[in-house]
Amino acid sequence: MKKLNVANINDISSIDEFGANDDYFKFSRSEVLRRPSDDFVISHSHSGNVISTYASDVWDLTPYDAYGGISQLKLIFSSLPHAAIQDAKWLVFLIMHHTNTGRIAGLSANTISGYMKSVRAIAFFAHAHEADFFTTLTDEAQLINLVGSLKSKGQLYMLSRIVSHLHKIGSKKSGVRVLRAIAIINIKRKLLQFNNSEQYSVIPPRILSEFVIELSCFIDDIHECQRQLNGFLELILHNKAYARSKSAQFNLGYNAFTYEPIFSEGAQAFGLNDLFNRYEIYNLPNLSLLINRTLDACRQMLHVYSGMRRSEVLNLKLGCLRSELNSNKTSFRIYGETSKHIGQRKAVSWVTSKEVVKAVTVAEMLSKTIGDYAGLELAAIPLFISTRYLGFSAPHKKDRNMIYVSTPQSKNQEVFQYFDKEKYKITKEDFLELEKIDPFRAWGASEKFKVGAIWRFTTHQFRRSLAFYVAQSALVSLPSLRRQLKHLSREMTMYYCKAAVSEESFGDEGHISKMVNAIKPEADAAAYINEVFFSQESLFGAHGKFVENRIRNQESLKTFTESRGALLVRFKKGELAYKTTPLGACISAAPCDKKATREIAACISCDKAVLKLSKLDNVIKRQTLFVEDCKAIDAHSVDFRSEAAELKLLTQFRDVILMRIKEKNG
Repeated sequence: MKKLNVANINDISSIDEFGANDDYFKFSRSEVLRRPSDDFVISHSHSGNVISTYASDVWDLTPYDAYGGISQLKLIFSSLPHAAIQDAKWLVFLIMHHTNTGRIAGLSANTISGYMKSVRAIAFFAHAHEADFFTTLTDEAQLINLVGSLKSKGQLYMLSRIVSHLHKIGSKKSGVRVLRAIAIINIKRKLLQFNNSEQYSVIPPRILSEFVIELSCFIDDIHECQRQLNGFLELILHNKAYARSKSAQFNLGYNAFTYEPIFSEGAQAFGLNDLFNRYEIYNLPNLSLLINRTLDACRQMLHVYSGMRRSEVLNLKLGCLRSELNSNKTSFRIYGETSKHIGQRKAVSWVTSKEVVKAVTVAEMLSKTIGDYAGLELAAIPLFISTRYLGFSAPHKKDRNMIYVSTPQSKNQEVFQYFDKEKYKITKEDFLELEKIDPFRAWGASEKFKVGAIWRFTTHQFRRSLAFYVAQSALVSLPSLRRQLKHLSREMTMYYCKAAVSEESFGDEGHISKMVNAIKPEADAAAYINEVFFSQESLFGAHGKFVENRIRNQESLKTFTESRGALLVRFKKGELAYKTTPLGACISAAPCDKKATREIAACISCDKAVLKLSKLDNVIKRQTLFVEDCKAIDAHSVDFRSEAAELKLLTQFRDVILMRIKEKNG
């Protein structure tokens, strides 16, 4: 019997039980494929119970989720125009069972679910134009119009894959003669219209800092009361009357002499009044909401400080965070699994910060309590378990084949609801930061990035922001955020960039380690444009003088503005780089051969240096204090003489700069 060509789907039990599938695959090698019978099994539980068949208007692929039920992977055909349902099913079926992906695992259930966006687009386009479903792919005019109607990169990418899959299957077998060449050409043209407008944005430093601060404060509040909260929750779960209203207890058979404490009394007994009043928790549904928002807060913290995808975070289990001692320094890593880009689970790890320790501790406490109550084995309990197991809102029907995780089902379940929305309104300064971060993007063209709009966070934004700021710290304008990322940046560089551990543990091509390296040229180019070209200060040093004389004059301003794309290409090719130095910046892509002397003044004579007077003044102040300390210890020491010589070079160079400024100003 044939194994389903879907990643993470096991053999469909016995032939006797699922005879319709066996009958179908006996003839599947014929030149012309036929549509399966209505009782063909699309999905079944791990215990073998049929969940959905070909005739079902909802194909439930949730049991085949690579992460064990992170989301409901249901293909809902009943929401499509009636005339398109049968053809839509056949198209998805062809993709599920007759595509050759080049991977043993086949397409993942998550990927198949993603195809439904384009399938829906095809169905509704055909309905609007009174056309047959497959005609939109086989008629040139219809196909061109279909591509033109799609409004997102995601739909275009998925449509191109659908077309490619059908082309590989062949028109003789599928009965669909798809116009692949025409589709791909028009999809590429359509994609060019998007430019970078749909690329996930880097979060401006102020907004990211505000979010991290509020997130940390909330998690601190819960962490301080975690034992009391856990004790309160355990008593509620194991005593059906505790913390319930008197009417609810009366219905359970209690009376005035045997009533258990109601919710407010129980909260007071556990010392939770202050916490509950702060977050308006007055009953069990409120408590369930607090737990949901707490788990959401902990999850967001992991996104901020690890760059993990949503599915990767939700797949974490208890005990995923480990501390490691290297050279007397403690670092933290998160251990989990990924299936993105590889179609099957693979062990992988992420470098993170000590900032996530409290978040993981709180999430583990809550999830273990809920998991124990649900009867789950310790090793199977996810770090972010669903609160549906609590049964506070409605009785939960247990399904041993599915372990549910906590994902906000609405904005109301997000921790963001506790935060001050005014802090996240985009200001003029934030908008300028966006232009600084990505000077190649037309930020003003989008309503969601205009001044006054409230910033909405996504996990992809956290990934991109972390990679961007770690790759180029010069673009972090806030000292507080710079401090928060400094340690993490150093750890990521050690593990990811220097390959201190096997690259296998970094996972697939979408791992944050690859993203940091891929995004660095873009971040360096943005830093160069803003810190060098658009610097408000006069520039010195060899490259600084070049910029002053050849680029930053009025005549070449327009030319430079038009050639930003070419500049980015130079950074991507490795012809240019950008890194901050104590005296300004260095644009050399090669390793520095002057740092071996540990002399800051070496930058003065370097042809790749960009020097600024303000930074030079700061260095001279610090060096003066250091030289005085060395002199006080031993005025005849080698250290004192070398540091004093360094200071002399710096002050002499400052005198030269001041002389040049004086001559320039007449």
